[in-house]
Amino acid sequence: MAGAPVDALGADGTVTEPTHLLWPATEAGKYYAWRHLARRDKAAAEDAHRLERVVFSRFFASENPPVWHNQLDAEARPMQPVALSRLVYHVALFVTEGARAGLWHLAESDTADTIMNREELT
Repeated sequence: MAGAPVDALGADGTVTEPTHLLWPATEAGKYYAWRHLARRDKAAAEDAHRLERVVFSRFFASENPPVWHNQLDAEARPMQPVALSRLVYHVALFVTEGARAGLWHLAESDTADTIMNREELT
């Protein structure tokens, strides 16, 4: 969980809640992506990549169907079985902002490979 924001710090900077919520990690990642884009800050790019690895290796579980977790404890264990769907918004913006900053590239998908086609959505 190195580099992932903790849920709370005291006024003196000590960790008071060593748990980790998903959305602050994505918000921090978006900030680092912006900083890299605006200033060509290589350290910010490295921080964004580190958070990308944390988000997708810790908060997402490779189950079938895949699940993600809202909050992890200090040892990176899920605190709830699955996360709220509203968190997808935060993850999507983190991914797209990182791509906009040139930190990673989103693969284009053939429509035959998608889970649902347009007809199924109407």
